[in-house]
Parts: sequence; structure tokens; C-alpha cells
Amino acid sequence: LWKRTSWWQYLLGPSGRVSVWRPELETVLHQLRTAVETDILVTVTGQAAGLAAFLRRDRVLLELTPAFDGPYRCRRGWDMNPTSEVGQIARLGEIHHHCVMVQPSAARKVHQGESALPAEVMESLTWRSARTVRPPPLGGSFARVLRQAAALACGARRDEK
Repeated sequence: LWKRTSWWQYLLGPSGRVSVWRPELETVLHQLRTAVETDILVTVTGQAAGLAAFLRRDRVLLELTPAFDGPYRCRRGWDMNPTSEVGQIARLGEIHHHCVMVQPSAARKVHQGESALPAEVMESLTWRSARTVRPPPLGGSFARVLRQAAALACGARRDEK
């Protein structure tokens, strides 16, 4: 993972700082403090995306989702998912949101009894049963999205001054 994020650092240049962060390992106070200081939050669809509510206005949330087309839509483009769960957080927090489809590395088979939902329902929700999600490669469209995110974050910083 670090090798891939070092390329993100290269792409963002000296004005950006990339760090891998596991919020569930931190205290709530540290999570909130980190979110307030963050310009671009890249997170997998889930609870950590809720930290976007504490980003400052006009900052950026990049949501990595391994969901397939189905009940959870991920339209490409900035602020194109205002009615999704994560898109609503972004809209209400007045931050920019971009949903990025990614491949889960290995979906785990859900067995009956492991969940309150029937196994066939859980299996249809791939993003809920994916063990890990790999950050997308930096070629092409994702590199462009990162550059756009950096430009939005820099603009927000300028506007604060």
C-alpha cells in the first residue's frame, strides 16, 4: 500500500502530504482533529466516510467503492451522487465528492448465520463482504481526479485567507 501511496505523493507534489490512516485505531478526539485538518479525504465506502462531515467547507472527499451497479450507484464526476449515503454527507457538509469504482481484491463468501440478512442478500452487496480494496492505479482517469482534488483543495485554502 505504501508503494502505491508514494506515487500519490509524487502526483500531488510538494504541497500535498499523503498518509495512510486507520481511524478505527484512534480516539474519537484524534479522528475529529485529523478530519478538520484534512484537505482531501480518500476513504472506502463505509463508516470512515462519515468523518467527511468534519472536513472544512469546500474540501474534498474521494470515495472508493467496490460496489457494482445495483442498489448503490456510483456516478462518475464531481458532486454527481448527492442522494447516495456518502454523497449526502458531502452535500450537507458543503464539500466536493467524487465516487471512484474500485475492484475488491477478494470477496469473502458469507455463510448463513453470520449475518442478520440472508446469505444471498449479503452476497449481492459485494462492498459489504469485500475483505480488502486496492487503491486504483494512478494511470489515466484516477490521476486526473487526484489533480482535480488537489486544485479544489488549494482553491479552498486560498479562499480562507
